[in-house]
Amino acid sequence: YPGLVFNIHEERTGPNTEDFKYIVRYQNGILAPTDMAFQRFIDEVLTVNSGYPHWPDFKSVPEHIKKLIINAHMSTAPIYRTNIQEGFKNGTGDIITVDEGSIHQKYYGSNCSFIGLDEAINPRAFASETGPVYLRPGYSTIMYAMEYTKTLSALKKQDAENVFFAVSDAHLEADSSLKINWDDRDLNKY
Repeated sequence: YPGLVFNIHEERTGPNTEDFKYIVRYQNGILAPTDMAFQRFIDEVLTVNSGYPHWPDFKSVPEHIKKLIINAHMSTAPIYRTNIQEGFKNGTGDIITVDEGSIHQKYYGSNCSFIGLDEAINPRAFASETGPVYLRPGYSTIMYAMEYTKTLSALKKQDAENVFFAVSDAHLEADSSLKINWDDRDLNKY
């Protein structure tokens, strides 16, 4: 790690923020798929290469969906072998397990874990009933409504008895009874 300000093998922690050898410590874990595995995920899950009417390419995928993908590969705690075997919460709140055969690199530092994977993690938001809303541009109105109201965590829960009706943008636009008169968009008054 030659680009770091401190020597990662001689780091010190503590309240002294004036000394550059002291660092702020958080426990984090990252599960990083190889470039090939991530490209396979893009082709098979996100884009039109998957055979479904998904996003045309990765550049057209909205930022909040990209953040979901990144958070699915993160953890707020270090990831150890027991976590891999028994499961742990990732950055999107999903409980995941990792096939040990897909791990090709492991690095453990005092404040983080790096697990290199031969496959990408498919966020539960894509694999659950909310999947079509996040993977198909024709449902962007309801997707943004879900993001705005922060209902995704409730809708994607495993073993929950939800009924989820996703209305396409075309049907929403055709319904004349759905109309919002904005007083002040900045203050969210309508």
